[in-house]
Amino acid sequence: MGDRPAFLVIEDNPADFRLIERHCTRQELDAHWHRVDRLGQLRDALEMRAWDLVLADCHVPGLEFTNSFAIIREMQPDLPVILISGHVGEERAVELLKLGVRDFIFKDNLTRLVPVIRNTLRDVDDVRARKRAEEMLLASERRFRALASNAPDVIWRFDPRGTILDISGAHEGVLGYGAGELIGDRLRRLIHPEDIDLLRDFTLLVKANTAGQSIVTRLRHKDGRYIWIESTTQALRDDGGQVVEMVSISRNITQRKEAEERLGLYRTMFHSTQEGIVVTDAHGNIIIVNPSFSKVTGYDEGELIGENPRILKSGVIAHPSRSRRERAGAVFSQPAV
Repeated sequence: MGDRPAFLVIEDNPADFRLIERHCTRQELDAHWHRVDRLGQLRDALEMRAWDLVLADCHVPGLEFTNSFAIIREMQPDLPVILISGHVGEERAVELLKLGVRDFIFKDNLTRLVPVIRNTLRDVDDVRARKRAEEMLLASERRFRALASNAPDVIWRFDPRGTILDISGAHEGVLGYGAGELIGDRLRRLIHPEDIDLLRDFTLLVKANTAGQSIVTRLRHKDGRYIWIESTTQALRDDGGQVVEMVSISRNITQRKEAEERLGLYRTMFHSTQEGIVVTDAHGNIIIVNPSFSKVTGYDEGELIGENPRILKSGVIAHPSRSRRERAGAVFSQPAV
């Protein structure tokens, strides 16, 4: 609903219509007003625009209220209707309430009119917001199904609390769980205990940003082992900016993490061993040496990068320590393998 609501009034008496309009204006309820008193006018008005509320007299000559109400429900099903009438019998009141009328206001006592209108408009806003959210979720689910059907990565949908709403079939090969086993579970049940705080902080970050965010965590496989997962997650929001769900794309990076760990171990060994190590490229040129090699030969790494190891035996690189150059020659005295 916009800042200025639109009210459709079914009323045959122009004086009563102006009375209702003035009463609402005095109560600081500013609205766009439109009066109809014929069936054709009612249809035209409902086709003309979307209305926020109908105020109707149920005793308009030539316009039976049940017929008017049926047309309203047919053309704008969610449009609320409030009766404003001179008198309504008790049986008739019960009948109209069952039909779907929101409330009754008597023309000779409009005290409740504005509060009832305001409450009704708030309810309408809530209903419309829920419907928009449901439509967004339905559209998101359709997109999810289309994307997830053949994706090699695991695609998840979560509610704002982290409950798994849906998950692509790829999770069976990655995590070992069968179809439907994880639906309704909280993601934190799968997270390594050391990563739970990281997940909590990450979730807050996702909710606070419109762009997707990435994280690396460990998830428990069905067989009990933990695997490394890299995920990119984005929040989906309703018209009011509230997070309605989160979508995440995850891939198994366990092999990459294990390779990185091995590389880290090799790097540590390379720098800490007491043996001199030199690495060359395919052309035999030095690309790196370890600290022990520099200590043994007396040459800094920068002096050797790009050179061929044979140059150490030739003495071409000038260095103040001849004994160290000789030791360098000793390092390369054996034929290269």
